[in-house]
Amino acid sequence: MKILNPKVLMIAITPCLFLYSYTAMATSVFTHEEFEHNLYNELSLEIDNEFLDYERKIKNQDHTTTKIKFHNLLPSNITRLELRSALLGEYIYVGEYKSEIFVNIPNYAFEKDGFDSLIISLNNPSNFESYTIQQEVAYKTWEKDKTVNIYFLPFKKLDEASGTYYGYTIKLE
Repeated sequence: MKILNPKVLMIAITPCLFLYSYTAMATSVFTHEEFEHNLYNELSLEIDNEFLDYERKIKNQDHTTTKIKFHNLLPSNITRLELRSALLGEYIYVGEYKSEIFVNIPNYAFEKDGFDSLIISLNNPSNFESYTIQQEVAYKTWEKDKTVNIYFLPFKKLDEASGTYYGYTIKLE
């Protein structure tokens, strides 16, 4: 029986431990909720209708289609994404979860310095559950011709300036 060198073993195990820790802790930035079947369906229908109203309104306004990419997120059994803008007071995306989506943003959002706080819900409709992150820290989110990259953190961090916690950051590219 061959015994592995402890240094080699640590080098081999460390990435696995980091990946496990990161994915296991990543859900701690989200609030988990389980719903009764009928309530989940009612809420989903209401959100769908709000999003459809937004989509109808935005077609009659000057708007820009913006790409959003999600990073550091490995959802399992998540099939539905709901993205709400605090600045606009609207659901700007409701649909299938993808790591890259496109949203229509009214041009006036870019004129207001582009700061926003997003409410992000990842849903598992088959189990009537939702994972939501909402934070009070606003980031520069909207800038014309820029991709919005949302980086989820492995755990919430304290923003010392505001005294609130945040679970994702945004980088424009």
